[in-house]
Amino acid sequence: MSLRVEHVDLAKRTLTVVRGKSKAARRTLVMTPSVKAILSARISGRNHGWIFEGKKPGAHLTKLNNQHDAVVAILSPRGSAR
Repeated sequence: MSLRVEHVDLAKRTLTVVRGKSKAARRTLVMTPSVKAILSARISGRNHGWIFEGKKPGAHLTKLNNQHDAVVAILSPRGSAR
């Protein structure tokens, strides 16, 4: 969730993970057409900043627990989050 606009190359269809817990986490990935479309929409003409902006100015999202649980509840046959 700490992906920045400057780490995405839409022309080459790559995104670079510059930070991670291990050396293997830091790498360049090739985007699928779906990922490219989603990131293109999120970037929308910007050339710097967080892709997934947080509520506070200058911050990025750090957790998706509530959003994840809501989607699981909707998709679950019994309607429960877990």
